[in-house]
Amino acid sequence: LLGLTRIAGKLGIDGRDSILQFVGAADKIDLALGEDLGGDAEDAIREIGKLVDIFNLEGQYGLEQSMLKTVNSLGMASTANEGYIVNFTKRIAGIAPNANIAIDEVLGLAATLDKYGQMSETAATAVGQTITGMYKRTEDFARVAHMSFGEFKELLEKDANEAFLRVLEGMNRGGEGMTTVVKALDSLTLQGQRASTVLGSLAKHSDELRNQQLLANQAFTDGTSIIDEFNTKNNTATAQSEKRKK
Repeated sequence: LLGLTRIAGKLGIDGRDSILQFVGAADKIDLALGEDLGGDAEDAIREIGKLVDIFNLEGQYGLEQSMLKTVNSLGMASTANEGYIVNFTKRIAGIAPNANIAIDEVLGLAATLDKYGQMSETAATAVGQTITGMYKRTEDFARVAHMSFGEFKELLEKDANEAFLRVLEGMNRGGEGMTTVVKALDSLTLQGQRASTVLGSLAKHSDELRNQQLLANQAFTDGTSIIDEFNTKNNTATAQSEKRKK
């Protein structure tokens, strides 16, 4: 617990209540999902704390609930690798919040990319470049999404995640969708060809992406399964014996 408190200090968390909330959540995460978070649970908890701060969740839910809700969404898909999702989300965290893309939407996106074998670094670069491209070459991306410039621009300002999904669905219809996206990214001196594999996979599985984002949203809203897992592991015969010794 003192080790977890040290992490709170390194993240700039201060004040008795905030530190206790962080440690309470981190302890549950460590016990419930420590092995699933890549072996070094402390590093994963540190990254989750950073994500809570980047996506400005604490003001809405409080620190402890924000961490638990975030981690709860990590395990929403049975085939998802929690370590991969944390890594991807961290890489795209500089772009998604500025585009008002919610953390559960990013987590669902990461789960889909992991499911279909896309490397996190390449995938984050491709998705980040595409989101940037939608704002800079809106007309081109509107054409890919089969929407008028005005409709797509309004959607982009209101719901960038949905605009991204419409682009992917437009690409999956065939035609010049992929070519247009690659040219648009290349014209921005971004790596369109490198992004094409990632975007092609997402376009082909856009229905699964929507499903994963829905699962992530439900898990984030619920936020209880990690507590159930914590309670289970904290009350086994071994756990009871260890607590008596302590």
